[in-house]
Amino acid sequence: MTESDWIILISVVVGVAILIPVIVYSIKEGRKAEQIRRKQIEEEYAKEPEYEFINARVLTKSSSSYYASFRQPKLITECKVVFLTETGEEKEFFVSKEFYQSIEENQEGTLVTVNGNLFDFGDGQEIEETEEVEITTEDETSL
Repeated sequence: MTESDWIILISVVVGVAILIPVIVYSIKEGRKAEQIRRKQIEEEYAKEPEYEFINARVLTKSSSSYYASFRQPKLITECKVVFLTETGEEKEFFVSKEFYQSIEENQEGTLVTVNGNLFDFGDGQEIEETEEVEITTEDETSL
């Protein structure tokens, strides 16, 4: 083997020796991040839902459309509603087209959120009534 062959061989060995610990470290960090993410998701689902009922008014409604093209162009419409609460706080939510069309600017009602996400807007009756209903299940062995 010539001197240049030895230099190439040593370079490859040193490169592999450096690369292996970097790959192992990256894999370990990726696994740690995945475990943290899973734990956060588990904690989120373990929480009792936090309902918040707020008197609010529809401040603004806006929508924008664009074409998303992968294979076949598809029109995407994003609808946004901003509510003004009785405390003066503005709350912004992206909503479905159906919800967007069902409300009007300056409409007043009860804004219902669950864990900070929009759940309902209107009189809140349906939700309040279902909260009072007790659900009981029969033991399957007694059937």
